[in-house]
Amino acid sequence: MRNYSRRIRQMNIKQKQILNRLWKYRKERGLTQRDVAYILGIKNASQISHWERGDKIPGTRNILKLSALYQRLPNDLLWGLYEELREEVIARKKRLDNLKKKHAQTKEAKHVSGKKA
Repeated sequence: MRNYSRRIRQMNIKQKQILNRLWKYRKERGLTQRDVAYILGIKNASQISHWERGDKIPGTRNILKLSALYQRLPNDLLWGLYEELREEVIARKKRLDNLKKKHAQTKEAKHVSGKKA
C-alpha cells in the first residue's frame, strides 16, 4: 500500500506544471522555439515546448543560457517555481528558528535548575 501512495504522489508531482515566463520572453525577442533550441545547442525544439508549457524544468546550464538570451534573471524566468521554493525556504527557516529558540529555553531551564540544586 505504501508503494502505491508513493507512486500517486510521484504522479502528482510529475503532473504539476511549473509556471514560468519562458514563452513570454521568447515572443518578446521575436524568436521561434527552433531559434532558441539552436542558440542553446539543443537538437530538438520540442524540449523548448516542454519547458514553456511547464512540463519540464530546464537544467542549470540551460536556465542560465536562457537567462543570458532573454536578459532576465533565472528566478524571473521560472517565477512559479521560485515563489514556491521561496515560501518553502521561509517556512523552514521559521521552523528552524523556533527549534533553536526552544532548544535555548530548554538549555537555560536545565542550567537554572542545576544551580538551585
